[in-house]
Amino acid sequence: MVLTEVSRSRGERFVAALAAAILAVPITTANAADTVLWLNGTESVVPGPPPSGPPGGPISVLHGAYGTNVVTVKYPASFWPLTAAADPTGPVLGVSVDEGIANLHKAIGSSSGTVAVVGTSQGSLVVDDVQDDLDRTGTQPDADLTFVATADPQGATGLFTVFLPTGTHIPILEYTVRDAPSDSAFDRVDITYQYDGVGNFPDRPWHLLADLNAILGGFYLHPLTQWADLSTVPESNIITTTNSRGATITTYLVPAPYLPLTRPREQLGEPTEIVHALDSMLIPIINKGYSNLTPEDGPHLSHGKLIDTATTKPEAPEKKPSPRSVTADRPEPVTVDDDDEPADEPTDAPRSHEHEPAATAPESAVAKQDGEGGEEDKGGEGVAPANSPEQQEHSSPEGRSHSGGGSDLNRRAGAHHDADRGRPEIGRDDQHRGTGGGHHLPAGHAHVVPVRELAGRDRDGGERAGIETA
Repeated sequence: MVLTEVSRSRGERFVAALAAAILAVPITTANAADTVLWLNGTESVVPGPPPSGPPGGPISVLHGAYGTNVVTVKYPASFWPLTAAADPTGPVLGVSVDEGIANLHKAIGSSSGTVAVVGTSQGSLVVDDVQDDLDRTGTQPDADLTFVATADPQGATGLFTVFLPTGTHIPILEYTVRDAPSDSAFDRVDITYQYDGVGNFPDRPWHLLADLNAILGGFYLHPLTQWADLSTVPESNIITTTNSRGATITTYLVPAPYLPLTRPREQLGEPTEIVHALDSMLIPIINKGYSNLTPEDGPHLSHGKLIDTATTKPEAPEKKPSPRSVTADRPEPVTVDDDDEPADEPTDAPRSHEHEPAATAPESAVAKQDGEGGEEDKGGEGVAPANSPEQQEHSSPEGRSHSGGGSDLNRRAGAHHDADRGRPEIGRDDQHRGTGGGHHLPAGHAHVVPVRELAGRDRDGGERAGIETA
């Protein structure tokens, strides 16, 4: 019984050791290149030797996904003043990146075959610039190049991309923000760890819990991006597109193995079950800070500008009013009936008076006008009826109310309400005058309003001359 347990224990240890040995061997994929030109990120911000990464050092970059023949491209990798404690004499970011650009150009020029250019963090800034240089100058190196950027602050969800417009110059760093190349002649791969505060910062920074989680992710997850195992990334987190020049752009979002916000609790000894229960409550809240995870939750920042991707609801079509019906002998009540629109008179066109019969005044009214018109009526200058073509030529456009302006119509004309129909009837006394008062007659009593042109007065604001008759 004891021997059986010992044998089982030894067998389990052997299987575990074999599995560890297999996992330690770099995995070469179909994307493997003849040479990997590798640029590490910023050196440690605290005194001491730089981190060496997982066992195997640079040979384990991305678990060997792009090859195992790794050549490190040297450059300062300094980010003064952040690295001042570890290297007080180190250059600022812009100077460090410029030196990396020059060295990478030399390395590419001396390479041949298939070459994967891999940069992480600050190294990805060097990769961005060199790829852009080759596209801009049209240079075609002898090597067949693929550019790989990991934890890029200028990537689609990077820290710079969220807050800084393209072309922003940061004087203290002597660095000008660029866009990661998209319309390039070279294939490109972008790799980001979820919740990494440098490569995957919340683009809704008003979600403070997401910001705090990303800041902690900058410490916990950012250094791990260059060692990510791409074979474990779910298909749903991989996006491949082809640009206008025929090159492919592949994006990997590596799932976070833990929530950075609660990682300290687990490190302090809190039971894993409690931490995971807390994670399940916090993750939906934190994800609201990312528009790619919760696109329905409103606008987001991009290059320092607020972008609202919400669909604007179309405005309701404007309701067309029905034309007003007018007759010469007997004014009819105004009817606003949506179902009773004449087909030969569109409502959105100006009202035509071309075929409207002129109002005929009663004989007594004409006689009275002839007697009261005064000297100004003599010499062939008679008073035209209110609805005649002559009067329409002298009346202001504003004076002719259309059915679309209901409040103006009620103010200018006498509104009488028919108790049976509940709609206003319009008296004819003010329909073709400018400003001024007047007596309102009951509906059904047509009358003539003599109107004269007064010298020096605006037609639109002309005064009424003469006396109303009915």
